[in-house]
Amino acid sequence: MPKKNDATLPKKEGALYEPTWDLKALEEIKEAIVTKDSKDQSEAEQQYSLDPSGIEIITGFQIGHNATFFTFNPATQKIVRRKKKIKTQGLRYP
Repeated sequence: MPKKNDATLPKKEGALYEPTWDLKALEEIKEAIVTKDSKDQSEAEQQYSLDPSGIEIITGFQIGHNATFFTFNPATQKIVRRKKKIKTQGLRYP
């Protein structure tokens, strides 16, 4: 039986955890595999013949209290995560 703060419980059942990842969007980008050009590969990737392909995701953020971090896949233009920034300690902007 899941505990009250278990991440597997839906929010309406009293869970304290609210997921920030969009699982449906993550499922949709599984096929969006991109490969780096040989000029973009690191020295280690070239030296060890590592596979330079993968799923690209980028995180961007806004400045300020309660600003939202967005994580998205540029190939599909799907947002896979939204997370509010709560703490602003240590961040100083002009």
